Amino acid sequence: VSDSGLGALLDWLLDTETQIAGLLPLDQAFALWWWFPIFASGATAFLLVRRFGGNRGLATAATVLFVASPVNAWWSFLPSRVAWVTNDLPPRTGGIQQFVVNLLERTADAGTLVLGPAGGSEAAAWDAGRPWRTERAPGPLLPTPRAARWLARRLAVDRPDVVVIASLWPLGLLAPRLRRAAGAPVLGLTHGAEAGLARGPGRGVLRAVARDVDLVTTISDFTARPVAAALGADRVVRLPPGVDTARFAPRPPDDPGRSALRRAWGIPPDAPVVGCVARLVARKGQDVLLSAWPEVAARHPDARLVIVGEGPRAGALARAVRRLGPAGAGVVLAGRVPWEHLPDAYAALDVFAMPVRTRLAGLD
Repeated sequence: VSDSGLGALLDWLLDTETQIAGLLPLDQAFALWWWFPIFASGATAFLLVRRFGGNRGLATAATVLFVASPVNAWWSFLPSRVAWVTNDLPPRTGGIQQFVVNLLERTADAGTLVLGPAGGSEAAAWDAGRPWRTERAPGPLLPTPRAARWLARRLAVDRPDVVVIASLWPLGLLAPRLRRAAGAPVLGLTHGAEAGLARGPGRGVLRAVARDVDLVTTISDFTARPVAAALGADRVVRLPPGVDTARFAPRPPDDPGRSALRRAWGIPPDAPVVGCVARLVARKGQDVLLSAWPEVAARHPDARLVIVGEGPRAGALARAVRRLGPAGAGVVLAGRVPWEHLPDAYAALDVFAMPVRTRLAGLD
């Protein structure tokens, strides 16, 4: 074979393929390596049959291998079609919503399907113009029979290559139904709640939720340790949330966005500002900041506390501010800040503080 020049040809193909594979993402490089032996075998048999003769069946098989393997390799190079299942999606605000959107903005395309909760006209306006497709459920997406049926119908039509559950707790309970409908593996993202479950009496709950999920992600080493201990390290990988440094970056004191937001809050340009940007729920601990603020105000009378966000604890926090008396004059309950102005909100702060707590044995 070498004398015929075929060996040199195959050596050249292997060298070229190795160089190309080194430039590709891992999944595409794997596809190239996987199909190369088939392609090379088919090419070898095809050329040998042409040169030295042989039976028609061998020639036909060689031709099929020669032609089909590049086609299959090309098919393997097509981007995966991903379906996201989430109850956490803008315009509702929150950390998980931000995490999900950041991932979508960096990975999603027209082949991506996002199945999210109801949201009305505001949600429709937010969905418009996104590069991915979004379908909204009639209500919240929780592990209920109604939501399971709605999701299964859409996944059965779309048939994605993988299903991503954006928050394992509690939507992981739907994983068996989602896998059957899509005919695809299921990936579950974890956040703080799942790590809380893994540390306490809720470990059995987490195992039940994750039982039918193929791969689980964690956001940090801190959360990975308890989750991996509960579920097994072989199917747990880190997927830490990144920061868009083009949007969230330090700014000078005279930055227009920073200054405009401080004026809207009634805060002097040079006042030291402590702030919390989060949903107004018990777990985030804004009440702890309010309890500590009189002591801070006594030592730093010109300081301000800004609490940004919306949620079910808004009324309770407003009452807590009134109970602070004179110290409450330095507290601003700013309410919701639109997504596009969140960088301004962070830039307006000098100190970020969020004394998060775990509640209800890890369930919250």
